[in-house]
Amino acid sequence: MRHGQWVRFYRALPLFLLMVPATTPFGATSATEVSSDQSTAPALKNEVMLWVVGKPNGTNHTTSWDTARSWITAHRDAITKVAAQTYFLDSAAPSHLTVDRDASNFLGSLHASGLKTLPWIVPGRGLNKTQQLAQIEQLFHTPEPFIAAMKADIVARKHFGVNFDLEPWFGHNTSIAWPMQHRYADFLTLVSRELESVGAVVTADLGSTPSYGGNGMYTNVSVFGAVPLHPGITMSTYQLGLNFSGHIADAIAAFGPARTGIGLCEGCHNVNVTQSVVDGAFKTISAAGVTELDWFALVVRGTTVVDEPGALWLPHLRAFLAS
Repeated sequence: MRHGQWVRFYRALPLFLLMVPATTPFGATSATEVSSDQSTAPALKNEVMLWVVGKPNGTNHTTSWDTARSWITAHRDAITKVAAQTYFLDSAAPSHLTVDRDASNFLGSLHASGLKTLPWIVPGRGLNKTQQLAQIEQLFHTPEPFIAAMKADIVARKHFGVNFDLEPWFGHNTSIAWPMQHRYADFLTLVSRELESVGAVVTADLGSTPSYGGNGMYTNVSVFGAVPLHPGITMSTYQLGLNFSGHIADAIAAFGPARTGIGLCEGCHNVNVTQSVVDGAFKTISAAGVTELDWFALVVRGTTVVDEPGALWLPHLRAFLAS
């Protein structure tokens, strides 16, 4: 994710937040408590997930979630799943879950329209890299209250699952191996087992990202191969000119084609994106046999939509869903 735009995760404007108490005993929610049509509906062969950034960093306005909803409605034939920044680690108590009311209501409206919805979870906002690491480490040390609260919210709101994006911000053009990735894998395995009991899935955004220089891994996808992710999403494919096919092969080696999500990004490229470049990328995707594409990201600034999949991409996304 690019420095100037995607640092939004951690320094966004204050939102109306809802503290969700972990009143449900860990592991106490039964599978019968989920009556979600998202969980029980037959899965399509292929899926396209869209991340939505409803309140980007550096703006002094109230973002209109209606703008994002209208765009999604108009392009419903190219999307099956939506993830929005909904869950945050609480800055004061990382073992508690913080929920953005606006994003939660936004996902609720999309669920009512038949889309699969996933709260997207990031570290607490306004923290530097040292604080983020300490926060995440505390979560890994005492995960049970957080998982119980998240599980209860997913059941109550009938979400399809959850999308994890716990990537500490290390700064622009820094390639670094995240020191806690093995603990992250153990944590995701624990979360996956809990949510499986209520028919929900866990997805995670993994790999190197362009803003980290694109050369190092903040996470090595091979570490996560045994984690029951559905899917494991590689962000290493955001830049089409940066060993695109090789990064796809790495992800498939870890997860297999049926559990691999290929991250795509409109504004992340280090090459001139032409029709032939996009056509070539989708030829590679088709040959790989993966079943999910993940678009980063629909960014909404007031009534303006930024970085949406445009005319070069939408026909390919629709064809991917139809294949």
